[in-house]
Order: sequence, then structure tokens, then C-alpha cells
Amino acid sequence: MGMSQTMAPVAPAAMSDEPAERSVVIHLMKNSRAIYELPRLQAIHFNDGRFSRIFDACRLLEQANRPIEPLTLANKMKSEGTLEEVGGMAYLKSLTCLGR
Repeated sequence: MGMSQTMAPVAPAAMSDEPAERSVVIHLMKNSRAIYELPRLQAIHFNDGRFSRIFDACRLLEQANRPIEPLTLANKMKSEGTLEEVGGMAYLKSLTCLGR
């Protein structure tokens, strides 16, 4: 590429670090107010579809002024049809156990 050519802007990359993605989701499940610390983070920034779906449900709960807790999260995901896609309630519970 010559000096006169310019490079196209690069879109923000999705996270590609599975432990980091998991940590974000666990933090949100443990601290309902933590979502306000991440105003720019969106579900599309997650590389792992499970964490993307969980994060999306967290945002929906936030928008509805509902607490982000394992039970409300599971209920929201069930109503959206995404709970089983991430591994069900057992998977959500396993995440909360990891965050202890």
C-alpha cells in the first residue's frame, strides 16, 4: 500500500478472550449495578454466543429496571427463548459458583 492510500477504519473488535467474557458476565450476575459501569459494551462485542446472549438479557433487565440476578436472568432468558441455548439454568448456576 502506497503512502497516498489510506486504510479503512477498523471496527471495534469483539472480545476474543473467553475467560474475560466469562468474568464480565459473572460480575454482572453478582453485582446488578455493574452494568452501569459498562455503558458502551454491547452483546455484539462478545465472541462467545453464550455470553452474548446472557449479556443481552442483562441489558434487557436493566432497561426494564429489573435486578440482574441469576433467577431474574434465567426467567428473562427463558421468556426470550435463549436459556437453553446457553446451557440452561445449570450453566447460569455454574457461573455464579465460579464467581465466589
